[in-house]
Amino acid sequence: MKKNYGIVAILAITVLLLASCHGKSAGSNGVSTESIRGGTADGNAAAPFASIVYFEGSVTQDGKALAIGDGIRDGALIETDRDGLAEIVFDGKNALSIGPSASLRVRLSDLEKSVNVERGKVTAVLRKLNKLSGGKLDVRTPSLVAGVRGTSFCVWVSGTAAETYFCTCNGRIEFIPGGTSESVIAEASHHEALLFTGTGETVSFVPAPADMDPRHVDADLENLAARIGETMDWSVVEE
Repeated sequence: MKKNYGIVAILAITVLLLASCHGKSAGSNGVSTESIRGGTADGNAAAPFASIVYFEGSVTQDGKALAIGDGIRDGALIETDRDGLAEIVFDGKNALSIGPSASLRVRLSDLEKSVNVERGKVTAVLRKLNKLSGGKLDVRTPSLVAGVRGTSFCVWVSGTAAETYFCTCNGRIEFIPGGTSESVIAEASHHEALLFTGTGETVSFVPAPADMDPRHVDADLENLAARIGETMDWSVVEE
């Protein structure tokens, strides 16, 4: 009998090509690497990987409960209940700690990194921000916009949104209060806080009163830094 080796060879090559294509689109566990990184089917750039590494109480993303290891979608609304606490790590060397009764919207794409705090407390240790986003994280509250670079900070927005407490825990921050285009620079190696009062076009600020308790201490920052393999040096201003 005459064998048709040409047809057999073509079939074999086809099978190998299909197997090769499958290997490029999925990780070793069969899950698409693009879906883990936040990629989209239309080929748009993936958001930098950000995920929940610790939580207590109830923590939600756009109304749905989060668990350890869950990714954070770009533009997501993150909320905690009165017993809630969450820690998010992004780009490997940046960490956010979200306190109880908080509500904030996060954007952590290559081109924009911002946190819009509507209420509650957020503490951060930032060590490596993507240069495509200008190497900074914008923090927005009803009272201000703050540009943060390689800095550790704590921000708290009151339940009425009428007050924003902002501590430059270690580093340098540029503030633009609402209603003005003039910036205010704060620099500190160890906790210097401002209290902003008002929203929209009418915002004033003063050094935060000594008896104002935002409930953040050195250990909070040190533990958060350890989460990303870093330490806090309170003797110098971080760049």
